[in-house]
Amino acid sequence: GAAVMSAWGAWCKKHGFAFRGMQENDLIAAGAAGGLAAAFNAPLAGAFFAMEVVLVDFTVDAFTFVVLACVSSTVLSHHLLGTSLSLSLPALNLAGTAQLGGVAALGVLGGLTGAGFSRCRYLSADAVSAGADRLQLPLWARPAVGGLLVGGLLLGIPSMYGESSAVLGRALDGRYPALVLAGLVLAKIVATSVTLAVGMPGGVFAPSLFIGGMLGACFGTFVAPDRPHAAAVFGVLGMGAVFSGAARAPITGIVLIIEMTGEYNLLTPLMLAVVLATVTGRFLTCSTIYTEELRRRGEDVEDPMSTTLLGRTRASQLMIDPPAVVQATATVHQAAALMSRHGASVLPVVRARNDDTRELLGCVTAAQLTAALLGDEADDAVDDAPLATTVAELPLVSDRLSREAEATDVLEALTR
Repeated sequence: GAAVMSAWGAWCKKHGFAFRGMQENDLIAAGAAGGLAAAFNAPLAGAFFAMEVVLVDFTVDAFTFVVLACVSSTVLSHHLLGTSLSLSLPALNLAGTAQLGGVAALGVLGGLTGAGFSRCRYLSADAVSAGADRLQLPLWARPAVGGLLVGGLLLGIPSMYGESSAVLGRALDGRYPALVLAGLVLAKIVATSVTLAVGMPGGVFAPSLFIGGMLGACFGTFVAPDRPHAAAVFGVLGMGAVFSGAARAPITGIVLIIEMTGEYNLLTPLMLAVVLATVTGRFLTCSTIYTEELRRRGEDVEDPMSTTLLGRTRASQLMIDPPAVVQATATVHQAAALMSRHGASVLPVVRARNDDTRELLGCVTAAQLTAALLGDEADDAVDDAPLATTVAELPLVSDRLSREAEATDVLEALTR
């Protein structure tokens, strides 16, 4: 959905079409939300996914476009595919509040697994890129070699193919022992990471849900082997936990699992598991599985300064030529007249060198010149201190900043 809307937005921009109040990012977010809503029959989760993950911001205009996309795609999906839930499960509930300790443990474990999945995905990409460069493989041959690797893995473990919804259903029914479920978690992480590393199309949304379902079912089978629905209960909770640990989108994780399963009785424990997974993932990683690629390109979409007025502007971008320059030998009266003529409050003071260059001594402010002029007109000076006759004798502002200093450093220097 995001790719289609991005291509359409580029086409509209190229041919001069524009939508009032809509930006290209809004189109991409609407496409992603609509695709998720149709694929998982989860319109509300699609809207929150676009706001939490794609836009990382909330505006009324963007939310309007996103909701319209979710509604239209969901209605079309209902007409074509029906209105059944993504996962058909029996009515589930947590057996007493004593089980919340296990839910909390699963939340932390899900956060660790989600962060590990994100790490493995990009480490695999680095390893494949380094190996291909070492072997001097051309770009066109890399997907072919990667296809052989992924195909061999699928021949060994066919359950990893595609979304593996049938395998997930059997796992939630408690048909697999804990050891097999743990193996499926690791195998899916490796298979998805290798697939994306070799440049094949794919995503991490559905794999994260599968990994979470396997992890939760394994956890439930291990901690409550005597309960018939333990694998299903903890499997559903694990889906939300691993997704939130990898994507750090807690609202999306909660709403998505509820819309996919209809298990509203699990809302409270799901909230606990998702929040703990999100906190754990945030503690372990500085980016999400979606934003790590942008961070490697130097684009920090989660930087809190990026949405401020100045953002991460460098000092070199704020610099302008001064309206005038004061010579160090100029008198206070001459400097005051120059500053008044140009309407400036601060001017740089320079001193000529023997090699026809000039040395910056500092800056003189209007307040300093005013104080010097008032002292010159007074009948006597305080403590008989000698009055400055030239600008160089004033206590010039000598703070220095590099060209790469940020705008906040400039503001701090100006307010000192």
